Amino acid sequence: MGILTNKDRALRDLAAELGVKPLSRFWAKAEIFLGLTGAAAGLSIVIWYAMHGNLTVGFVASSMLLMVFGAYLAMAGHRSLIYQSNNLLTAYLAQEIRQIKESLYGEAQHDTLISVEPQEPLARKG
Repeated sequence: MGILTNKDRALRDLAAELGVKPLSRFWAKAEIFLGLTGAAAGLSIVIWYAMHGNLTVGFVASSMLLMVFGAYLAMAGHRSLIYQSNNLLTAYLAQEIRQIKESLYGEAQHDTLISVEPQEPLARKG
């Protein structure tokens, strides 16, 4: 697989802790490309048929549908890239917090910053 950088390791640890699989950057970019291609095709169909005088309600409706679904697919790909960026920033922040905890408390207390003892539930007054 190659050498994991700190960023890759932090992302892998974050995904493992959350129980999710990492998002594919390639698929997100493919969604954007396919969505923009679909939207452009829908617009091109309307323009071509309008120029040639063969414009009917069916062509307009189908091309509008193609434009809407293409735009939606492009936005979904963009949203996926934003999620990936947020995951990267979260992993970086978690790594920085761990490093600060290690420098302040040492390796022995790495997992628990504050330990809270369980208490008995409070009895109702009645």
